[in-house]
Amino acid sequence: MLFCTINDFSVYGNLSGYSVKGHKVCPICEEDTASQQLKHGRNIVYLQHWRFLRSHHPYRRLKKAFNAHQETSGPPTPFNGVEVYEKGK
Repeated sequence: MLFCTINDFSVYGNLSGYSVKGHKVCPICEEDTASQQLKHGRNIVYLQHWRFLRSHHPYRRLKKAFNAHQETSGPPTPFNGVEVYEKGK
């Protein structure tokens, strides 16, 4: 039944045991998570998540609204079953 629930990110961490704090918290990107600590604070921001949008989406060209860079990379390759199993060990 837990498999069919919708929760926020902190509850996701509690249910799955996944770490939801720090620099590498995206469960899809994992090691490829682009994070940056803000200069005048302890907050961490996560960049490059607009790479999941289709390649010609208008948000990919909005340099000023994000971090002054146009996003050109695509999404990371999904893990296969063997890789997921190995990560769980």
